[in-house]
Amino acid sequence: MDFCVSNVLIGVIGVILLIGLAFGAVSNLGPKFEEARSHSEAGRVGTALLQLSAAVEFRNQDHGTKLLAEDSAATLALLKAEGYLQALPPNAVKPDGATFLFSNGGFADGSQQPIAFTAMEIGTSERARSACLEIERRAGHESPSYLDTSTLWSAHVAAHRRLGCFMNQGSSSYLVYAPIGG
Repeated sequence: MDFCVSNVLIGVIGVILLIGLAFGAVSNLGPKFEEARSHSEAGRVGTALLQLSAAVEFRNQDHGTKLLAEDSAATLALLKAEGYLQALPPNAVKPDGATFLFSNGGFADGSQQPIAFTAMEIGTSERARSACLEIERRAGHESPSYLDTSTLWSAHVAAHRRLGCFMNQGSSSYLVYAPIGG
C-alpha cells in the first residue's frame, strides 16, 4: 500500500514540476519571440487596413461616386450593410483602437472631401512602437527617426503615400494608415 501512495506522490510532484517548467518557458520567451509577435501584428493591422481600403474603393467604383470622410463610424456601418465588409477587420495591436477614414488633408469626421486613407490607432505602448517600426521597415525605412516624434498627419502622408505608420501629433498615438486605390 505504501508503494502505491509513494508512486502517486512522485507522479503528482512530477506533474507539478512539468507545469512549472512549462510556465517558466512561456514567461521567458525572449526577444526573438517578441520580434516575431510584432512582425505578425504589423502584418495583421496592415491587412485589415488594406481590406478597408479595398471595400471603400469597390464601393466607390460600384456607385460611381466617392464616399466622403464625414463620419467614419457611419461609413464603416454603410460598407457593412451594403455587403462590402462582413465585419470591421480587427485591430491586432490595440483591439479598442479607433478606425478612421481620412481625406487627403488629414480630416476625418466632418469633412466633405472624398476618403483617401483608412487608418487605425494602435496606441502608445512599446508593443505599438514595435509594430509601427515593422510596418515602416516593410516599406523600406530601416530606422525611421520620425517614429519618436509626433508628426502632423498631412505632413507625413504627403511624403509617404503608401501603407505606413507614424506617431500622430493630434493624439500622440501611433497611427497605421493605407491609401485608397494605392
